[in-house]
Amino acid sequence: MKFLQIQILGAEFILVNLLVRIIAKRILPKRYIVILWDFIMLSFLLPLLFTLKPFTDTNYLSSLSTTITTVNHNISEIMMRYLPPLRAIWFIGTAFILIHFTTTYLISIHKFKKANTIADSFIIDWLLLHKTKRKIEVRESQEIDSPLTFGFLRPIILLPVSSMKENQSHLSLILQHEYLHIRHFDAIRKLVMLVVVSLNWFNPLVWIMCIMYNKDIEYACDESVIKSKGVDFKTEYSLILVDSVKRIHNHDMLNSYFSRNSMEERISLIMKQTKRSFSYKLLSLAILASLLVIMFTAQKINANSADQGYIEINNFPAASQNIQDAYTEKVTTIEVPYLPNIN
Repeated sequence: MKFLQIQILGAEFILVNLLVRIIAKRILPKRYIVILWDFIMLSFLLPLLFTLKPFTDTNYLSSLSTTITTVNHNISEIMMRYLPPLRAIWFIGTAFILIHFTTTYLISIHKFKKANTIADSFIIDWLLLHKTKRKIEVRESQEIDSPLTFGFLRPIILLPVSSMKENQSHLSLILQHEYLHIRHFDAIRKLVMLVVVSLNWFNPLVWIMCIMYNKDIEYACDESVIKSKGVDFKTEYSLILVDSVKRIHNHDMLNSYFSRNSMEERISLIMKQTKRSFSYKLLSLAILASLLVIMFTAQKINANSADQGYIEINNFPAASQNIQDAYTEKVTTIEVPYLPNIN
């Protein structure tokens, strides 16, 4: 699939999912919205990993009309004239964003690694009850204002020194939130998101997707915390959220923070959360499956059309010449009817 097609199809997916967020926000669990964003992220990224063979079907080329030949020739000249500087601008922008995100992340990791391991009996017992294949550590640092999670292979939950360790109930909710980030591989999700943003930085809808994706990841964690702890913890969890978030200043996007994004909306969603019935879960699962099937089908149709009916930009001069040669050959073989000599 060609780059322009990827942008168009991805933009359509983003608009659809934004519409789904509005219409089905009371039906679909927030984790399902995140899964839809995952698919859209991959629809931007995966087609770029496959190199498509240039289309050089002579039979098809020979059937094109003179008008199409002329248009293709003009497009070829235009693309060859403006494509190199556009590619240079794209490359510079992508390199700048990647360097910025990478530098910010490495600076944060350098600070976080100075954090001290918490030797608290409650923390130790909590870690024993929440084992995963990846070893989890809990540390505290003076460099942060709010709890966060960082690291991919060996995730670390980082707590501020001023965290409410004396209140085990509050601490349990904070740890549960960060644990769910680890369990759902949200750090990997954010890494993929930043790669997609870096490659498609010129597309404003991609930046909107990035903002909404971050929000929905936090909403999904909030929802999962209440689901695991029970609806009776909604008020307590909301108060912890407000207290933690109001201390946040700046942070990088690769680490999962107890974020301040859309605080009013987050608390509103938490307080409205109720226990879902089996029929409700079945309906939401059917909606998710239908949306994924529709998106996958659209992706496949566009990929097939790219293979069958488009000329690679890099091969425009050669393709245009093939078209011209085929047309010239066709013109020279036209039979001229016999005209009798009227003299």
